[in-house]
Amino acid sequence: MIVAVHALTGAALSHLCRTRRQAFVLGFVSHMACDALPHRDLEIPQEACFLGGALTLVACLRGPSSKEFAGAVGAAVPDMENLAGRMLGIPDEKLLLPTHNTYHGRKTAGFGMQVALAAAALGVLLMGGSRLPPVGSAGERRGEESEGTTRLPRAVSPWRASPARNDSLGRRSRARVASRSG
Repeated sequence: MIVAVHALTGAALSHLCRTRRQAFVLGFVSHMACDALPHRDLEIPQEACFLGGALTLVACLRGPSSKEFAGAVGAAVPDMENLAGRMLGIPDEKLLLPTHNTYHGRKTAGFGMQVALAAAALGVLLMGGSRLPPVGSAGERRGEESEGTTRLPRAVSPWRASPARNDSLGRRSRARVASRSG
């Protein structure tokens, strides 16, 4: 599969993750799933150009430190094995990844499957991903819960005041302001 399609797919799937590390791992795993689909590979110079374009697009849309960019890189990394294998003359049977050394998808003459997958991934990136609010969104912090959801406990940080302490400080401050103005 064209490595740029892997990258776009990894970026789109990163919306299912909370962290960049999770996005990178999901991108890596998605590479193997995509390699099982019927596809056609390109030559190294063409692959490099398309990959550069895909990574630049993801960086421009979401930022180079985003989880989407981490997912794109995670999905592209496994093809570095193919690159090294081609450059060093290593036979496919000696490569480490299962989808590179045994079954690498049925070869096809066209690019239809890859174009469809890239278009879907690009659509997800342009639409902003999931319509569901991320865990820990402002609504959850205010105590609002949507129907059918369970509230997860929030981690307590020693560096931040607890919600109760913030609330009491807030009331004291409001009381002082009210007494001064009245």
